Amino acid sequence: MLGASCPGCRAPGLGLCPHCLDDVRRSAPFQVGGLPGLPPVYAAGAYAGVLKHVLIAAKERSALGLLPVLADRMAAAVAALLLGCPAQPVWVVNVPTLRARAADRGVDHTRELTRLASLRLRRLGVAISARPLLVVQRRPQDQSGLAREQRWRNLEGAFRARSVPGAAVILADDIVTTGATLAEATRACRAAGGVVLGCATVAATAKEGPR
Repeated sequence: MLGASCPGCRAPGLGLCPHCLDDVRRSAPFQVGGLPGLPPVYAAGAYAGVLKHVLIAAKERSALGLLPVLADRMAAAVAALLLGCPAQPVWVVNVPTLRARAADRGVDHTRELTRLASLRLRRLGVAISARPLLVVQRRPQDQSGLAREQRWRNLEGAFRARSVPGAAVILADDIVTTGATLAEATRACRAAGGVVLGCATVAATAKEGPR
C-alpha cells in the first residue's frame, strides 16, 4: 500500500528485508590494498551488491533508518583495525562533510555513522570516542569525474584539524575510492599533533589497486 521497498533487493516492505540484512552483516572486514602513502585502511565490505544499494539509499535518498546497520559495519572495520594496535584510548574522527550538503541530507551522514559506531564499541568495553575534529577550510570542487591524481590535488589543504597533541586517532569515512580524502584527513590530523593509527570505512570500491 505504501509503495515502500527493501533498498537492497526492491522487494515490497519497510527497511531492509531479512535476507539483505543478513547479506550486509556477513561481509567480512578487510585491509584495502593499493593505497600508497596512507596508514592502514580497513573496510567492512566491498562497494557492490546490497551494501552499495544500502549506502546509496542512506546517503542520497535520506533513508536515515539504515544508519544503524551501516554503523555496525563501520564498527566492524574499526575493530579489525584495532586488532593490530596496542590497547589505548582512541579517538574516531569523521571526514568532514560540507555544511550545505549535510543540510540538504538532514544529517551529517559520516559524522552520525562515526558516533553510532563508537557507541557500539564502547558498549563492548573499547576505550573509544567519536570526536568531530576536522573542518573544511577550503571547499574543493566536486570529485566525481576526476582522475586519481586530480582528486589528490583537488583535496590538498582542504581540511584543518583542531589541536590533538599525542592523541591516537582513527579516521572514518563511508567509502574509500582513491584514498585522496583519507590522505588529506591524515595530513590535517598529523599537522595538529595527532597520531593516526589508520582509517576505517564502511565500504571500498576495490579490494586491490587504486581507482
